[in-house]
Amino acid sequence: MSWKIEWGSLLSSIAAYLSTPSQDSVDNILERDVIGNKADTAVTTANTTSSQMAYLKGLLSISGSGAGTYQLKTTTISLNQASAGYILFTGSVGAVDLEKLVIQMPALAAGGALTGIYIQTNDATPQVLITTVQGLVVNLTSGNQLTWEGICRVGLGKLIQLYIMGGATGVNYVCTVSAHFRAEVAGGTLA
Repeated sequence: MSWKIEWGSLLSSIAAYLSTPSQDSVDNILERDVIGNKADTAVTTANTTSSQMAYLKGLLSISGSGAGTYQLKTTTISLNQASAGYILFTGSVGAVDLEKLVIQMPALAAGGALTGIYIQTNDATPQVLITTVQGLVVNLTSGNQLTWEGICRVGLGKLIQLYIMGGATGVNYVCTVSAHFRAEVAGGTLA
């Protein structure tokens, strides 16, 4: 009978080592204490009391739009519209540094009343990304890409706009626009 009590005691001891630590535990005795609990609070600053789970959650919380994190946003726009400015992207949550902008034409030639396009910010002194010369209709050929590369700050609430010159294409002419950027502050993005 005594062997049953010893086995029970031994199993209880083993079970204690395998149990989940309490949330945000600062214990550092067993592996479970270092690994942590799924309910641990995310941590983004190194310290001596947080678990691996807390650090993992912290990394995941900043990986999408943390300061300096590369981001890509894509949209489409039809050039079969009146001669005017159209919003492509808006600075959201915080400022971003635009590093590259690409506009790709569809698999057909532009025509109709369209004479060209250009893309710029709506700053007091607009930052021109695609010039009126680059955007001439002769350059808007089937599948062609117009690209800008550099650094352009897009502040909170600021716009990146495409302007149509001349008029509508007369046919469904939808371009894909990609913005490659990094947030200046955590959460900064383009919407």
